[in-house]
Amino acid sequence: MRKTLVFCIFLLLMASVCWAAPDETSAIDGGVYLNLSAQYLRLDLPDYSPIALEDTSWQIIKYLDGSDGREDAVMPGLTLGVPIPALNLIFELGIEMADWNGSTHKSYNYGPDYRVGWLSVGGDLWTWGITGDVSDVEARMNRSGDYSRIELLGKYPVRFAGLKLVPFVGPSFMSLEEDFTLHANMTGVFSDTQTQMNEHLNSDYIGGRAGVIVAGRFCDFATWELTPAVGIYHLDAEYHGTQQVSDIFSNISSTAHDDKSRTTTAASVLGKITLQYEQLSLSFIAGVDYLENVAKIRHSTLGHGSANNSGTPAHIEFDSSLNSRFGVELGFQFW
Repeated sequence: MRKTLVFCIFLLLMASVCWAAPDETSAIDGGVYLNLSAQYLRLDLPDYSPIALEDTSWQIIKYLDGSDGREDAVMPGLTLGVPIPALNLIFELGIEMADWNGSTHKSYNYGPDYRVGWLSVGGDLWTWGITGDVSDVEARMNRSGDYSRIELLGKYPVRFAGLKLVPFVGPSFMSLEEDFTLHANMTGVFSDTQTQMNEHLNSDYIGGRAGVIVAGRFCDFATWELTPAVGIYHLDAEYHGTQQVSDIFSNISSTAHDDKSRTTTAASVLGKITLQYEQLSLSFIAGVDYLENVAKIRHSTLGHGSANNSGTPAHIEFDSSLNSRFGVELGFQFW
């Protein structure tokens, strides 16, 4: 369904390029421009779930809520455009970046018929928690990350049916990096049993993006834009995790590493209303961004009922992400 939607948007973009024939004059308005933006970014990333609910035989029933992946960030951006009127082309460099830091504190207690266990990084630890009338589990999780995108686009503005259409295409690079920390301990009679988990997840997207800006005028000083776009990327994801588990008798450590690559797609829709005064402009921006594949951590898939019941080491899986943004942009046109 999602791949079909991306494909349909791509066909729409290609059709707009074919149908839009330039008039006899250049469709470029003005000269070199610089835009500075500040946007609020609402991220909906994959869950981080290092705690699981187990039955009395220590088999996992479900992964419990940890960090739900909903993060807020301020995202500054910069756009530099250089037009070449003789070719009716604009070359545009775009940069944006954001970072976030969130924490969660949860208590887990499901009664004597269940057990709660933190999961293993290496898949080889005998680390389980008992709840109910014996012990509960307290967990503190921290999730921080940063996102960046840089791209160089070629734009070819044309006028068609009273509108200005600006098809664009170019190379695009995105980076998504996250750090996770878990500190969990049992309460009650097993309060000396605790774990410290530190994990790092890095994803690089290398590819290209294409789209079309559909623009019109409200009046002499106010314009509107709607920009659908799609992208295709090669995704490289890498994971590294360490864990310490201790009680009054022992201190055990474990590590895991994984990396995966795949081809993935992206899609976005961005709306903009701009107020223009001579060489200055003020724009109001809102949009959504969809990523087909975002890396997430999947911990050991087995329970921890005995020292021989080893689970799969922590590894990378993928999920989709739909993020939203809105903000303002200040534009300067130099000549």
